[in-house]
Amino acid sequence: ALRAANNEIAALRLQEEAWLADLERASMRPIVGIEVREDHQESGTVLSVAALTEGGAALLAGVQVGDVLVRYNRVDIKSKMDFAKAVLASTPGQHVIVQVLRQAPTPAGKVSSSVLYLTVLVQGAKPTGIDLDVLRRAPDPTQLVHQAKEGGRLATQHLQG
Repeated sequence: ALRAANNEIAALRLQEEAWLADLERASMRPIVGIEVREDHQESGTVLSVAALTEGGAALLAGVQVGDVLVRYNRVDIKSKMDFAKAVLASTPGQHVIVQVLRQAPTPAGKVSSSVLYLTVLVQGAKPTGIDLDVLRRAPDPTQLVHQAKEGGRLATQHLQG
């Protein structure tokens, strides 16, 4: 009887750990590792890649500094707000297609433009202060995650999605 009870306790602990890990993943916000800037040109405003996170999803997918963002997962990108909303609509672990316009000089001294469709694996960032140890100690882990998401206390702590 004691062995059966210990086995049941161990199984419940494993279930709790799996639930807490799922809750931790659910608290993540999507990130792709692109810093953008709005460039005002004769044809209008375009959003270009200003910087890439080292080891970030976009860099791994082939996005380059200077690329002009055209679409993100079927959403036209015309401003920083468009880009932010599109990224936030994706989920960590999701593959999205990012359409960029890349310009490069030719040997003849002209500029060549190419449209590229790059597959980016969305990564996730945890809210500040949320990890498995914190969730284990919390009286209501679900409420803690909800408060962190609603309060906007988001992390720069980076996890592969």
